[in-house]
Amino acid sequence: MACLLLAGTPGLLAGDAHAAGVETPPASDPKIQRIQLHRNGERSINYVPLRRQLQPERTGTLQMRVIARIDLDGDPLANVRGNVYPIDVDGNGSYAFLHYNGYRFMRIYNADGTKRWQIDDPKGRVHKDTVHRDTLAVLDIDGDRKQEIIHCWANHATGSKRLVIRRGTNGSIVRQVDLDAPKSDICQLGVFYVTGRPDPIILVSHRVKAPDSCDHNFTDYWARTVAYDLRLNKLWDRNTCNAGHYVYPVDANFDGYAEAIFVGRHLFNVDGTQRCRFPFWGSDHADAVNVADFVPARSGMEAIVVGASGLQMVDVDDCTVLWTKPKSVIDNPQHLGVAWLDPNAVTPTITVRSKGTVASPKVYMLDGSGRILKTFATGMIGSFIPIQNANLDGAQGSDDLVGQFAQVADRSGGMRLTKFWYWNLKGTKVQEVPGQYPYSYDRWSAFPVVADLDRDGRDEIVEWSQSLIVVGKAVD
Repeated sequence: MACLLLAGTPGLLAGDAHAAGVETPPASDPKIQRIQLHRNGERSINYVPLRRQLQPERTGTLQMRVIARIDLDGDPLANVRGNVYPIDVDGNGSYAFLHYNGYRFMRIYNADGTKRWQIDDPKGRVHKDTVHRDTLAVLDIDGDRKQEIIHCWANHATGSKRLVIRRGTNGSIVRQVDLDAPKSDICQLGVFYVTGRPDPIILVSHRVKAPDSCDHNFTDYWARTVAYDLRLNKLWDRNTCNAGHYVYPVDANFDGYAEAIFVGRHLFNVDGTQRCRFPFWGSDHADAVNVADFVPARSGMEAIVVGASGLQMVDVDDCTVLWTKPKSVIDNPQHLGVAWLDPNAVTPTITVRSKGTVASPKVYMLDGSGRILKTFATGMIGSFIPIQNANLDGAQGSDDLVGQFAQVADRSGGMRLTKFWYWNLKGTKVQEVPGQYPYSYDRWSAFPVVADLDRDGRDEIVEWSQSLIVVGKAVD
């Protein structure tokens, strides 16, 4: 049977999707792009406009119901430390779930819990740790509406890392190419539809090659960035030393086609020419970046960046610094989320959290001018790591701000949603084990998938543990 369409109507099957008026979203839909093409939850999911002027908002506690649950099999710790992406395998407008861990295993489950296929490599590396996960991309590469997977895998014969395009339908390989990187290397990549090209480009992080050098020559710092097309031909290759932990689009009109791309603190035009980079950062890197129209009085867009050097807003045309919050004000800002929390505000709210190693880390909410609106200490929402904006309740007057473990914060620092709608659930096929972090990161994933999977205007939340994948939807 085809996978369930995750819709508000119980039992609606994927085969009924088109009859119900549900269509596969266009390739240029930025809301699903940010989940399928370039998602790194710990490093901030890029902002897209969801809030609408003069629309009502809802406040107060959110209630969630579980609309799908998938029993996992296999190694319990590899399961929870894995990553999950939604994928339209059949091209019928409904999503199955891709679950994988590094180069060790990859599999797809239908929403009804049946497994479509699985590939295994017992010698393949797993994700770096409980927090840092490899990334991949899900998209339709050939126009048949059935989505493929772009990911990394190990070539044990050559000892190298391999870039692979794989069919979502059955896991078969479409094409692949070896990279100049060891098979032990992590996989960080992002795919972007860009202006001036009919097909997207694939950005893959590498280390800098001798005789060039870099202060922090690490793949997860994006020390070097290589762009490929969908044929896996190399488009351009640039040293991006001390860049940061991920890549982010500059899409001024939010049409799904980026005019430029931030590789950490470096801003590149889509043809590989460097536009600018954040000044005054020395050898420091960007821990997270997000782009929006934070200053409506100015033309164009602005970018907010956080890292050990502080909090900074820059113009995306030339990286001119517009304002800065030094470490004496916000110590070691590490995590970033952007959401339009106040319907009466003129800009989205910037939410920043200090690194967990800081004494008494705090969460800060700022407006587009850099004015601090709220500060929350540990014990309130201090454990809250902001991730992305969402619309869970259907009210368009303001956004929801989703954070780690699917918690949702409001603009006053209250919790609209806690983790306990799913926290005590367990699957039936796997005996869970304590792990390194038995009460947190080794119990459930800290960085959920949040997207409108049934395209009814309300986002669903996907969480996974050692034994279970669950999908939740807000109760009307």
